[in-house]
Formats: sequence, C-alpha cells, structure tokens
Amino acid sequence: MIIELCVGLIVGIAVGTYKGDTFRPCFDPCIEGTKTMKDKVVGKVQHWNKMPSKKQQSAVEEASSLRQRRVSTERDLLSQTEPDDDSEWDSSAARERTVQKHELLTKEERDERAASAAGTATGQLSADKPMASKMKNLKVRTFWAVIMISGFMLVVAMGHFYCSLLVLGIAAGMFQEICMLKRNKEKDLQLPLFYSLRWYLFFVTVFIGYKRFMTDRFDRLAMVYPSIHFIVKYHGVISYTLLIIGLVAFVLSLRKYTLRYQFGQLAWTIVTLVIVVVQGIAMTANIYNGLIWFFLPTSLVIVNDIFAYLFGFFFGHHPLIKLSPKKTWEGFIGGSFATMIFAIIWCSFLQKYEYFTCKQEEIVFKPFVYPHCTPDEIYTVFRTYTIPPFGIEVQLTDMQIHALVLGIFASLVAPFGGFLASGFKRAFKIKDFGDSIPGHGGLTDRFDCQVVMGMFTYVYLTNFVVADSAAAFTNLLEKVMQLSDSEQLQLYELLRDGLKSRGVLEA
Repeated sequence: MIIELCVGLIVGIAVGTYKGDTFRPCFDPCIEGTKTMKDKVVGKVQHWNKMPSKKQQSAVEEASSLRQRRVSTERDLLSQTEPDDDSEWDSSAARERTVQKHELLTKEERDERAASAAGTATGQLSADKPMASKMKNLKVRTFWAVIMISGFMLVVAMGHFYCSLLVLGIAAGMFQEICMLKRNKEKDLQLPLFYSLRWYLFFVTVFIGYKRFMTDRFDRLAMVYPSIHFIVKYHGVISYTLLIIGLVAFVLSLRKYTLRYQFGQLAWTIVTLVIVVVQGIAMTANIYNGLIWFFLPTSLVIVNDIFAYLFGFFFGHHPLIKLSPKKTWEGFIGGSFATMIFAIIWCSFLQKYEYFTCKQEEIVFKPFVYPHCTPDEIYTVFRTYTIPPFGIEVQLTDMQIHALVLGIFASLVAPFGGFLASGFKRAFKIKDFGDSIPGHGGLTDRFDCQVVMGMFTYVYLTNFVVADSAAAFTNLLEKVMQLSDSEQLQLYELLRDGLKSRGVLEA
C-alpha cells in the first residue's frame, strides 16, 4: 500500500508539471490512497481493542467458574427439592426457567424426576414421590414423633404446673421463630436495647395474661404465699406500669435511620404476642380446669396429623389447597373420620381417672402430685343417644359428646391453622419456620394447629361446660371469704335486709 501511494504521488506530480496545471489534481490519488489506508488501520485498531487484556481474561475466567458453580448448586438443589407452590407453575416464565433447569440434569436424574412429574405439577403429592425418599422421610418423622410423644407423656405425668411450663416454653420458642423472620441482625446490633424490648414485651404479656385467665388460682396462691399478695392485689396497676415502661423504652430506642424498621418490628411483635402467647395462656387455663381439657385436645390434633399424613402418604392424589399442595383430600377426609372415632374412644378411657377429670384449684409446684375429687356428672352419667340413619342406640357421657365436638373441630377447622402457616411460609419464601425438630421443621411448624385448638377449647369450656351455677356459687363464696370481718358483716346485713324485703325471711 505504501509503495502504491509513493508511485501515485510521483506520477501525479510529473503529470501536473507536464500539463502546467496546479498541484492539487496531482494529490487526488494520494488522498484517496490515504483514506483507504486510514480505514484499514482504524479497523485493525478496533480489532486490537476488542481483544481482552490479561485482567479481562482473568475476570472472564472467574465469572465462568462462578457460573459453573452456580449451575452445579442449582442441579444439586433441584435434584433434592421439589417446587411446592402451585403459583410458580402458573407463569410461562416460570415454566421456561424450570425447563432450563431440567436441561442441566443428567439423564439418570431426569429419569428419576420423570416418575414423579405429574405430582410435581400439582405440588408433588405424597403418593407420587419416589418410595425410597418417602420411606426415609417417614423414618425420621416417626423417630422424632415418638420422642416428642414420650416427652409429652412424661410432662403430663408430672402435673398441671409442669404442663403449663411446657406450654409457656413452646410459646416462647414459637415467638422467637416468628420474630426471626423479620429481624435484621445488622440493625439489631446497632439497637441492642430494641432487641431486648421484644422479650420484655413477651414477659409483660405473660404477666398480664396468666393473672387474667386464672384469677382464682392466683388469689389462692396469694393466701398461701403472703409475699406475693401485693402483686396479686395490685396486678392491674403493676401491669399498666410495666406497659408504660415498655413504651418509654421503645421511644428512647428510636433512631432516625431505623425508624421504619423499629415501628415495623413493634407491630410484628404485638401481632405475634396476640396470636401465639395469648392463646398459649388460654391453654394453661384449660390445664387447671382438668387435665382432660388439655390432654384430650392436644391428642386429637396429634392423631389427626398422623392419620392425615398416613392416608395422604398411601392414597393421596388430589390436592386439597394451593397454599399447602402436599395436603390431599384423601388425607383430610381419612384423618377426620379417624380423629372423631378416636375422640370418643380416648375420652371413654381418660374420664375414668381422677387425675384427668379433677380440677387443680391451687398452683402446686411439687411434681407427681395427683389431685383427688368427686367426679363431675359429665364424666359419670351415661345417656342414651340414637344414631338417626341406622336407629342404633349408644350410651355416652356428656364428656364424650364434648370430645366429639372437639374431634370435629380438630379434624375440620384446626388444620386451617397449619394452612395459614403454610401460606405464611410461601409469602416469606421459606420451607420451615426453623429446624429445631428434624423431619418436622420448627416449633411453629409442629404446633401451629395446637394454637387454634387451644383457644377453641378455652372458649368452648368456659361457655358450655364450666359456666354453671354451682361453679359460680363456689367462686363467689371463695371471694366472700377473702373479705375482712367488717366487710363480711356488711354483706350479711345487706343480704338479710334484701331477703326480708322480699318476704323470704320473717321481719
């Protein structure tokens, strides 16, 4: 190219000189050649600039390595877990992502997943999973279920007070798990007082709730232990003072850069206290009205969960609810019938023993102390009932009828507490609330239905069972005996004058 330019320049000068023209025409070939060379040089430079440097090559290699590790991780996760949210399959984009992930799998993995493809599309139903995976999960769940049931039986044998401690401990664990979902550890480290404030509100709620739900027991406890008489007598004032202290502490903990986080955490904590802790306190009130009102409902929830799992394990093919796609109609219906039958049979056994039917009128701290009483009529008097479709007559106690009602609720309504928890987990994109119980998840995963069942039992018990005139008279008499001598005389004179005015007593 350079030689061509030089030759063109010389020829142009010679021709221009020979013709007597100006030198401008003679430079035209030179200019054109220069433009051509410029274009080629610029192209070469652009090509050189596109070639990566050593740093660029290193960055590309590192990115490629990270991409390979990510693909490997996705393959491992995809081979171990199944999507259990039906909404993920409703989106075409989600389907495309799933297809891309499937392409990463080996042939053996694809063959294994193909056996359960239909179940995957509906949330991976239990009866459609590979049997080896199902049996392994069943063994783990069964092992820890036996441990939990054994520990539960031991605590029940220890007595009412220790059952209430168990409920309080479970409520504390659930409170911790739910609060951790919205907790920002970095911000909590900057706000140490605010993290402690959560647990302060927890204990204030327990202090207020236990006295409100079990006023009579604490009044008797104050008579036995005069040192706590002041706390029991002025419980309302003390409760209000503790709440004010919490309010002041919260305001003092506020920081300009975390205001939204702190107010969000306060609302989250209050809602958790109402849903978990308050209902746990209601379960404690059930305990002191007779262990049967605690042991029977909790047993029904456990039995319903076991039978629903077994029926779904072997027969489940039709999904029950999108929020919890592993739940099936077969498991729901089979577990319901099994729970109702178990409720009547189990109640007929429990109502024979004073340990389960007697109320614990006082708070007793000594373990393995069994109360004695005259059983109430609801446990001893049998009534004849006729089953309408068949005309079959059966004899049941009132307690067995109550147990049937509890069984219906435990099988038809209480599971929706679990469904609510499932929707909660979907919203936060988590598999379990925790990992404290292998094979079962966290405490919230295991006892979500118990929270709903405990509150229903308390409402049912206080409105349809213990709300009778005899119990009201006994409670009133106990309160009268706590009055001073002058107050009792004043009450006696008022009653006497009222009875005389109505003609019940002679004037």
